[in-house]
Amino acid sequence: MLQVEIPAIRCYNKDIIFGKDSGKGKDMGYILKTAQYVNDFQCIGGKCTMDCCRGWTILWTDEEVESLKKSKHSDELDELIKASFEKTDNDINKIVLMPDGDCPFHDKADRLCKIQKELGAEYLSAVCKSYPISGVINDNIITKVRCISCPAVFDLVIKEEKACDVYIYGKDYEPETILIFKPDTIDDVKNNPGLKYRNQLFDFFYGILSDKKRDIHTSMIIGTLAAQTLSKLENSSPDRIPEGISALSKQINSPSLVKSLSDIEPNYKVKLGAVQCMLDGTAVGDKLSEILSSIRTKDNNGNSAVEIVKYTSNLDKFYKQCATKPFMIRNIVRCLYMCELMPFSDNNYNIFDNYAYFCASVALIDFFGAAAAAGSDNPNEIFERFKTAVCLASHPLCHNPDRVKMIIDYLKEINCYSAGHLALIVK
Repeated sequence: MLQVEIPAIRCYNKDIIFGKDSGKGKDMGYILKTAQYVNDFQCIGGKCTMDCCRGWTILWTDEEVESLKKSKHSDELDELIKASFEKTDNDINKIVLMPDGDCPFHDKADRLCKIQKELGAEYLSAVCKSYPISGVINDNIITKVRCISCPAVFDLVIKEEKACDVYIYGKDYEPETILIFKPDTIDDVKNNPGLKYRNQLFDFFYGILSDKKRDIHTSMIIGTLAAQTLSKLENSSPDRIPEGISALSKQINSPSLVKSLSDIEPNYKVKLGAVQCMLDGTAVGDKLSEILSSIRTKDNNGNSAVEIVKYTSNLDKFYKQCATKPFMIRNIVRCLYMCELMPFSDNNYNIFDNYAYFCASVALIDFFGAAAAAGSDNPNEIFERFKTAVCLASHPLCHNPDRVKMIIDYLKEINCYSAGHLALIVK
């Protein structure tokens, strides 16, 4: 039977209504599900080489902006406050970024926040105070994560093998704010009944990824087959999903199945083709151009190409560098699974759609490893290049609202949208 590291959790309660300030019973706190690395996190402030103050939409509530305006602050900060907020289409405030994508409150000299330096962290928005925290609320359970787009999170994830083991930490958890958590609403569940079983599905797939009896690539492929089966139930009889999980849990550890999947021959044309589609002409590919140029070339039309021999030799070189921490890639994959709010990264897509997106994201991990190794022979430099690539790529993968649609459209365009194709992309 599948050895899942997390206790079974009850499913969505139809009587609970999730809203801005709710998602819990009247006289109880939330149940908190999280991992050890989440609790161990500490911001490294000005020492951070990839600060979180640029390149994304930074939201503030009206109350937070008013509190900032009413504070006792310098004339310099006052001018910034007056010029740095605008309303979004959803009538919430966002910071107007500088032409280079930097937050106007970010001091480039010491890489610290001007608001926090002058007034203290209590005057920051919930988003700024909480990043890199994210997560979801479903049936009174908060699944709390810290995003691997933060380099300090990356360091924690690869520090020790149990860093990404998931546990229930308490049944009376009261977060400082729930604005940073995405709730599964009644309407969400009406449109996608599979969301009723988000917590069981999370446990099931996370258990597959956490099983140390097989390599992470084989575990990912097992997940593709399970996702395909569960998606069929989701489309026909969603309330049979728990029954499907139970049946699959007895099947997926079959020695013959594991051997057949581990014996699959990689198809690098499929894998590298999918990776190129995800990188070419995207912000991720542009940000990582220097690192990626060590392993791929571009033709006169700007199309990228990778020599398979060069890729495989450098991937082997990278994995030899990982030998001192054999759990590193598994932990990165498990963290990415949590950060992407799996198994429903996007509630508008089904289980298989979301798992396909996850597979494509994981395919980038190997590619970044090979690219990092191709650019240097120094173990420390290889590691830093790999870390930079994973963190920078994880930002749009974890925070872009169109991320699932973007990758699914790519996979369909290149005709790589079946469990078999996903297995090749992963392998």
